[in-house]
Amino acid sequence: MKTPNFPVPLLQPLKKRSGSNLQLAATVGQSVLEQQRRLVHLVHVTARKISEMFLEIRLLQQRLMKGVAEFLGNDHCIIDAASLSLVQDCACVFETVSSSLRCEGLQNVDKACQQVLEEYDRLSASLISTGEASRETMHYEDKVANLEQQAVSGDKLHRNIGKLEQAKGVLNINNSTCQELMSSFEEKRTVDLRKTLHAMLSCYSKMVSAWGSAMQPVADQFLVEFEVGSCVEVVGLQKAKELNGQVVVVESIVEAEGRCVVIAANGEQKAIRFENLRPTGSSASAPLACLEE
Repeated sequence: MKTPNFPVPLLQPLKKRSGSNLQLAATVGQSVLEQQRRLVHLVHVTARKISEMFLEIRLLQQRLMKGVAEFLGNDHCIIDAASLSLVQDCACVFETVSSSLRCEGLQNVDKACQQVLEEYDRLSASLISTGEASRETMHYEDKVANLEQQAVSGDKLHRNIGKLEQAKGVLNINNSTCQELMSSFEEKRTVDLRKTLHAMLSCYSKMVSAWGSAMQPVADQFLVEFEVGSCVEVVGLQKAKELNGQVVVVESIVEAEGRCVVIAANGEQKAIRFENLRPTGSSASAPLACLEE
């Protein structure tokens, strides 16, 4: 899709009021440039923050699994087999996704944003210089016009005409440079957004997708730990200690409270926290069987 033209010409050829024309053009150009510069800057900050966040997550995962390995090396009997299996699965997933969390893609986006912003800074400086040269030219245009209107002649008029010509010369040079930079900006606006915004979203979505895909099987295992109708063992209760060691059936799950409503062998219902329930591995298709054992 072709990049749309700006609503008004950004740079115009010199006319009688050349300073006024180019001052307006520079102002409009600065406004358009600033809008895109703000967006690229936001992409730059976002890409850097996300990259830092994922690198921190990667480091935390490595530290966590190292700590778990050291702990289990000294006291592995404290964790049940089902939980140990899930811990091992998580460790494998963390290792699998570790390379994707290095964020090379986002780091490339970071560099691209820096390059684009440097180009925008050069154009911005050129637009400012053109605006200043325009005001200088307008000043001497007005001054010469007033002197001519007052029929002032001699050195004063010639001196101001000389300054006007000098100001126009500076304006022409600045205008030429600015026009070249602005043309490049117009041609590359779409490309700049693709290598910054588009690239950042692409990298981010792929990283999240890869991470999510790798974690999904483990997440599914956590989800089925407490299914309605499954058999679980009560452990570690401090108040209702008589229930410890009993196998109960999950009747409902209250995620917001972190509890399961379970049915004991005597038919009594009890809301028990997740950490006080240990899966037995019994099939949810035969929930009553576990109560009869």
